Parts: sequence; structure tokens; C-alpha cells
Amino acid sequence: MASRIAPLMSTEDLAGECMDRALAIRTAHQSDSAALSELAMRTYAAAFGHSLRDADLAAHLRKNLSPEKFSRIMDEDVWEHNHGAQRFYRRYGFEVVGTRAFEVESGAATSLDLVMMRRSTAE
Repeated sequence: MASRIAPLMSTEDLAGECMDRALAIRTAHQSDSAALSELAMRTYAAAFGHSLRDADLAAHLRKNLSPEKFSRIMDEDVWEHNHGAQRFYRRYGFEVVGTRAFEVESGAATSLDLVMMRRSTAE
């Protein structure tokens, strides 16, 4: 359907790309918001798009992953059952600071997201 966002690459290709490079985390700048938004929309749709109705997916992407949202993000939501993502974020200094309900446009029942924030570090 047209509202779906095509993945940038397969999971296997992405894993291979990540294994071949060191990961550097830096402070995001306002000028990064469009690229971050696009990456987030593509990866979210690839990972979770199959579990949502098209209208719910499109509404979630607009509401939570727009470039405007990325200019204000200070925390990261991680699905409570996505243990690999939780390990990844912990490895780079994030810790769980709370939870929030994952809400979709249709009001369908969902699970929780963990709210993770990066610990302050001297740069």
C-alpha cells in the first residue's frame, strides 16, 4: 500500500553494514532532524509495520517520527519486548526512566514502551 515506507535494506544487509563499522554517537543537531526522521520511519515500518493497520502506521509515523518531533526528542521509546534494542541502548549509555502506553489511532490495545534516556557524559 502507498502509505507503507519501504525499508532501506534487508535486516541481513543492515546487520552486515553495522558489523563492518564502528559506531560513533554524537549530539544530534537541528540540521539532522530530516535524516533522522526518514531513517526512523523506514526502520520502524520495516520492524513493526506488519503489526499495524495502514492508517495506524501512517498516523504513528506522522505523530511521533516527523522531522519536527526529532528537533525536540530527548528520550527514546523502546518496545518492552524488544530486548535486543534495550541491550543496544544500554550499551551506549541509555537507561530506563519510565514507561508509556503505545497508542495507535484506532485505539487498539497495545503494550508498553520503555522510556530510555542517555546518561549525561562529558563531551
